[in-house]
Amino acid sequence: VLGISGLLVLCGSQRADRVQHLLGGGGLLFAAMLFGEVISYTSHDTYSQLYGLVFIGIFLCARLIVQEIGVPDVVRSYSQAAILTACLLVISGRRAMFATESTRFTAGTRAHPNLVGFVMAGYFPVIAWRAIEEKAGWRKKVLIVLSAATLAILFLTGSRGSLSAVLFAGGALLVRAVGRGWLK
Repeated sequence: VLGISGLLVLCGSQRADRVQHLLGGGGLLFAAMLFGEVISYTSHDTYSQLYGLVFIGIFLCARLIVQEIGVPDVVRSYSQAAILTACLLVISGRRAMFATESTRFTAGTRAHPNLVGFVMAGYFPVIAWRAIEEKAGWRKKVLIVLSAATLAILFLTGSRGSLSAVLFAGGALLVRAVGRGWLK
């Protein structure tokens, strides 16, 4: 889907500008470095080379889409996807959330708990940011509860890597906030 969307952007009337911007700014160099890293970590099979080429293609298509849509709209779409996914996981896993079993939480899905934790670790900051930025009182309260539920799901999955990443990022944000005087 991402590849088709990127090709559609290139079919527009501003394709020369898009390609020039895509190849400028170090994007191609960055993609080439990633391609080299992907190949260096793997053996001498063709699968790793094809994986590297697909990765570069997806990276370049994503860059084209961001050029067309704009970063604020991409972030807004991501936050809406985060809110929808978190709501679905809370609804589907509500029984398992309060169960007395000592198994790792999967939110009622068949996914591995680390995958659920990884997704929630990616979505938690966006949902918390939307809760902070929201002006309407009832929406703000709903987003705060959803943010707390997302953090609870993250804890219940037992994904140490995802939880460590969220705690490290929160600590770094706290250090930055204190350094810039945001907490006065």
